[in-house]
Amino acid sequence: GVKFGLLSVITAREMEIGDDTRIAPLSFINVRKLKLGKRVKIHSMVAVDTNELIVGDDSSIMEQVVVGGMLTPRSRLSIGKRVKVFPYSFLNPTEPITIEDDVGIGGANYIFTHGSWQSQLDGFPVSFGPVHIKKGVWFPWRVFVMPNVTVGEYATIGAGSIITKDIPARSLAAGSPAKVLRTEEQYIKRHTDDEKD
Repeated sequence: GVKFGLLSVITAREMEIGDDTRIAPLSFINVRKLKLGKRVKIHSMVAVDTNELIVGDDSSIMEQVVVGGMLTPRSRLSIGKRVKVFPYSFLNPTEPITIEDDVGIGGANYIFTHGSWQSQLDGFPVSFGPVHIKKGVWFPWRVFVMPNVTVGEYATIGAGSIITKDIPARSLAAGSPAKVLRTEEQYIKRHTDDEKD
């Protein structure tokens, strides 16, 4: 039940694609290792250039998402189950990016695992490090994530925020740089079973 759209190109040394996965037209994937789970959707005009791409069951990478940048032996994007990466996002897995299950990466988000241009030998700061986005996190539009960041489970980030350090689980954080605005007790409402019904 796997379907490839017109003019899509996949190059990989190792490839495993699960049942009923769809790759839309004009998508380009260039990796050493590709593992797509069941019912994965890669929408049109997606471009991936990294060492390893792993996408779990029922996840989607939507239109015009770019995954790439400086390659290292550690370059890897690992996406869990039921994740959506919305259009126009740019993910730079020079170091590993791990996105756990049930995460929403909203439109035009930027996730970077390195920041460097000017020479470190001339004293300029250089930063390399992985990004880990834990289960259930929601990034709305235009969130920018810097290297060496972990975002805790079910955290919510405000639109337009820049994440420069770890965000605790189940918190609401926003700003530039992002700061915790509300903790779990202040942010998440606990509903009774009657209220849920």
